[in-house]
Amino acid sequence: MSRFTVLGLVVLAMALPSSLKAASEPEITGYDDLVKSNSRFAETWVRPGADLSQYSKIVPTAALLHLSEDRSQPMRRTGSVVQRPEFGEEDLQKLQDVVSVAVVSELERTGFETAQESSPSTLILQIALLDVTTQKGIPRLDEATILFDVIDSETGVIQARFGQRSNIPFGRGRPWEDVGLWAQKAAWDLQYTLRKVN
Repeated sequence: MSRFTVLGLVVLAMALPSSLKAASEPEITGYDDLVKSNSRFAETWVRPGADLSQYSKIVPTAALLHLSEDRSQPMRRTGSVVQRPEFGEEDLQKLQDVVSVAVVSELERTGFETAQESSPSTLILQIALLDVTTQKGIPRLDEATILFDVIDSETGVIQARFGQRSNIPFGRGRPWEDVGLWAQKAAWDLQYTLRKVN
Protein backbone atom coordinates (compact mmCIF):
# COMPACT_ATOMS: atom_id res chain seq x y z
CA MET A 1 0.00 0.00 0.00
CA SER A 2 1.10 3.60 -0.53
CA ARG A 3 2.37 5.74 2.33
CA PHE A 4 -0.77 7.86 2.55
CA THR A 5 -2.98 4.77 2.46
CA VAL A 6 -1.09 3.19 5.32
CA LEU A 7 -1.26 6.43 7.30
CA GLY A 8 -4.98 6.63 6.72
CA LEU A 9 -5.45 3.04 7.80
CA VAL A 10 -3.62 3.73 11.04
CA VAL A 11 -5.60 6.90 11.73
CA LEU A 12 -8.97 5.33 11.06
CA ALA A 13 -8.18 2.03 12.74
CA MET A 14 -7.51 3.99 15.92
CA ALA A 15 -10.47 6.31 15.58
CA LEU A 16 -13.29 4.19 14.21
CA PRO A 17 -14.06 1.90 17.15
CA SER A 18 -14.41 4.76 19.64
CA SER A 19 -16.36 6.99 17.25
CA LEU A 20 -18.90 4.27 16.51
CA LYS A 21 -19.18 2.76 19.97
CA ALA A 22 -22.08 4.99 20.97
CA ALA A 23 -24.13 3.77 18.01
CA SER A 24 -23.47 0.11 19.01
CA GLU A 25 -22.01 -0.63 15.61
CA PRO A 26 -19.91 -3.77 15.08
CA GLU A 27 -16.15 -3.75 15.35
CA ILE A 28 -14.58 -2.56 12.10
CA THR A 29 -12.45 -5.25 10.42
CA GLY A 30 -11.04 -6.22 7.03
CA TYR A 31 -8.45 -3.49 6.38
CA ASP A 32 -5.79 -6.05 5.42
CA ASP A 33 -8.07 -7.66 2.83
CA LEU A 34 -8.36 -4.59 0.60
CA VAL A 35 -6.68 -4.76 -2.80
CA LYS A 36 -5.67 -1.98 -5.16
CA SER A 37 -8.24 -1.12 -7.81
CA ASN A 38 -9.17 1.74 -10.16
CA SER A 39 -11.82 4.45 -9.94
CA ARG A 40 -12.16 8.22 -10.19
CA PHE A 41 -10.08 8.41 -7.02
CA ALA A 42 -6.28 8.38 -7.09
CA GLU A 43 -6.31 5.76 -4.34
CA THR A 44 -8.86 2.96 -4.60
CA TRP A 45 -8.77 -0.14 -2.40
CA VAL A 46 -11.64 -2.62 -2.60
CA ARG A 47 -12.52 -5.84 -0.81
CA PRO A 48 -12.37 -8.70 -3.34
CA GLY A 49 -15.87 -9.63 -4.43
CA ALA A 50 -17.47 -6.56 -2.86
CA ASP A 51 -20.64 -5.34 -4.58
CA LEU A 52 -20.80 -1.67 -3.70
CA SER A 53 -23.82 -1.08 -5.90
CA GLN A 54 -26.05 -2.91 -3.38
CA TYR A 55 -25.86 0.01 -0.94
CA SER A 56 -28.46 2.74 -1.12
CA LYS A 57 -28.34 4.05 2.46
CA ILE A 58 -25.58 5.52 4.58
CA VAL A 59 -24.95 5.94 8.28
CA PRO A 60 -22.78 9.07 8.25
CA THR A 61 -20.24 9.77 10.97
CA ALA A 62 -18.47 13.03 11.79
CA ALA A 63 -15.36 13.69 9.72
CA LEU A 64 -12.07 12.82 11.39
CA LEU A 65 -9.21 15.28 11.05
CA HIS A 66 -5.51 14.44 11.14
CA LEU A 67 -2.95 17.24 10.97
CA SER A 68 0.72 16.37 10.72
CA GLU A 69 2.66 16.97 13.92
CA ASP A 70 5.88 17.72 12.05
CA ARG A 71 5.81 21.50 11.78
CA SER A 72 9.56 22.07 11.72
CA GLN A 73 9.69 22.58 7.94
CA PRO A 74 7.30 24.27 5.51
CA MET A 75 5.69 22.12 2.85
CA ARG A 76 6.56 22.95 -0.76
CA ARG A 77 4.29 22.60 -3.76
CA THR A 78 4.89 23.71 -7.35
CA GLY A 79 7.41 26.40 -6.53
CA SER A 80 5.42 27.98 -3.72
CA VAL A 81 5.79 27.49 0.01
CA VAL A 82 2.73 26.40 1.92
CA GLN A 83 2.39 25.88 5.64
CA ARG A 84 0.62 23.35 7.78
CA PRO A 85 -2.07 25.51 9.36
CA GLU A 86 -2.38 26.32 13.03
CA PHE A 87 -6.11 25.87 13.55
CA GLY A 88 -7.91 27.02 16.65
CA GLU A 89 -10.47 24.67 18.19
CA GLU A 90 -13.34 26.62 16.62
CA ASP A 91 -11.77 26.39 13.16
CA LEU A 92 -11.11 22.66 13.56
CA GLN A 93 -14.73 22.04 14.48
CA LYS A 94 -15.95 24.21 11.62
CA LEU A 95 -13.75 22.37 9.12
CA GLN A 96 -15.07 19.00 10.25
CA ASP A 97 -18.68 20.20 10.24
CA VAL A 98 -18.51 21.81 6.80
CA VAL A 99 -16.98 18.72 5.21
CA SER A 100 -19.41 16.33 6.93
CA VAL A 101 -22.49 18.35 5.95
CA ALA A 102 -21.33 18.87 2.36
CA VAL A 103 -20.61 15.17 1.82
CA VAL A 104 -23.88 13.92 3.32
CA SER A 105 -25.95 16.58 1.52
CA GLU A 106 -24.43 15.64 -1.84
CA LEU A 107 -25.01 11.94 -1.28
CA GLU A 108 -28.63 12.62 -0.35
CA ARG A 109 -29.04 14.82 -3.43
CA THR A 110 -27.76 12.02 -5.65
CA GLY A 111 -30.13 9.37 -4.29
CA PHE A 112 -28.70 7.95 -1.07
CA GLU A 113 -30.81 7.88 2.07
CA THR A 114 -29.38 8.50 5.53
CA ALA A 115 -30.15 5.84 8.10
CA GLN A 116 -29.56 5.21 11.78
CA GLU A 117 -29.95 1.42 11.78
CA SER A 118 -28.10 -1.33 9.97
CA SER A 119 -29.56 -3.27 7.04
CA PRO A 120 -28.21 -5.18 4.02
CA SER A 121 -28.43 -2.00 1.92
CA THR A 122 -26.80 0.31 4.49
CA LEU A 123 -23.15 1.24 4.78
CA ILE A 124 -21.29 3.20 7.41
CA LEU A 125 -19.49 6.11 5.81
CA GLN A 126 -16.35 7.31 7.56
CA ILE A 127 -14.68 10.50 6.31
CA ALA A 128 -11.15 11.60 7.15
CA LEU A 129 -9.10 14.67 6.22
CA LEU A 130 -5.30 14.36 6.22
CA ASP A 131 -2.55 16.98 6.03
CA VAL A 132 -4.51 20.14 5.32
CA THR A 133 -2.19 22.92 4.13
CA THR A 134 -2.71 26.64 3.75
CA GLN A 135 -0.94 29.60 2.21
CA LYS A 136 -2.51 32.34 4.35
CA GLY A 137 -4.39 30.66 7.14
CA ILE A 138 -8.12 29.93 6.95
CA PRO A 139 -8.82 32.57 4.26
CA ARG A 140 -6.67 30.63 1.77
CA LEU A 141 -6.63 26.91 2.38
CA ASP A 142 -4.41 25.15 -0.13
CA GLU A 143 -4.64 21.34 -0.30
CA ALA A 144 -5.99 18.38 1.64
CA THR A 145 -6.32 14.64 1.32
CA ILE A 146 -9.82 13.23 1.76
CA LEU A 147 -10.44 9.57 2.55
CA PHE A 148 -13.73 7.70 2.47
CA ASP A 149 -14.12 4.32 4.16
CA VAL A 150 -17.30 2.44 3.28
CA ILE A 151 -18.18 -0.26 5.77
CA ASP A 152 -20.96 -2.83 5.80
CA SER A 153 -23.27 -1.79 8.62
CA GLU A 154 -24.27 -5.33 9.57
CA THR A 155 -20.89 -7.04 9.64
CA GLY A 156 -18.51 -4.13 10.27
CA VAL A 157 -16.32 -5.32 7.38
CA ILE A 158 -14.75 -2.51 5.37
CA GLN A 159 -15.78 -2.82 1.72
CA ALA A 160 -13.60 -0.13 0.19
CA ARG A 161 -11.41 2.90 0.75
CA PHE A 162 -11.24 5.82 -1.65
CA GLY A 163 -8.90 8.76 -1.34
CA GLN A 164 -7.27 11.61 -3.18
CA ARG A 165 -5.26 14.74 -2.55
CA SER A 166 -6.39 17.86 -4.36
CA ASN A 167 -6.42 21.64 -4.32
CA ILE A 168 -9.10 23.43 -2.35
CA PRO A 169 -10.40 26.20 -4.65
CA PHE A 170 -10.45 29.74 -3.36
CA GLY A 171 -10.95 33.23 -4.65
CA ARG A 172 -14.27 34.55 -3.44
CA GLY A 173 -13.16 35.44 0.08
CA ARG A 174 -15.52 32.80 1.51
CA PRO A 175 -13.22 29.96 2.60
CA TRP A 176 -15.87 27.75 4.20
CA GLU A 177 -17.95 27.80 1.02
CA ASP A 178 -14.80 26.84 -0.89
CA VAL A 179 -14.23 23.89 1.45
CA GLY A 180 -17.87 22.87 1.09
CA LEU A 181 -17.67 22.88 -2.71
CA TRP A 182 -14.44 20.87 -2.57
CA ALA A 183 -16.04 18.25 -0.29
CA GLN A 184 -19.19 18.22 -2.43
CA LYS A 185 -17.14 17.37 -5.53
CA ALA A 186 -15.44 14.51 -3.67
CA ALA A 187 -18.86 13.22 -2.55
CA TRP A 188 -20.13 13.30 -6.13
CA ASP A 189 -17.16 11.19 -7.18
CA LEU A 190 -17.92 8.84 -4.28
CA GLN A 191 -21.56 8.25 -5.22
CA TYR A 192 -20.58 7.66 -8.84
CA THR A 193 -17.89 5.20 -7.79
CA LEU A 194 -20.17 3.29 -5.42
CA ARG A 195 -22.53 2.61 -8.29
CA LYS A 196 -19.81 1.60 -10.73
CA VAL A 197 -17.22 -0.38 -8.75
CA ASN A 198 -18.10 -3.99 -8.01
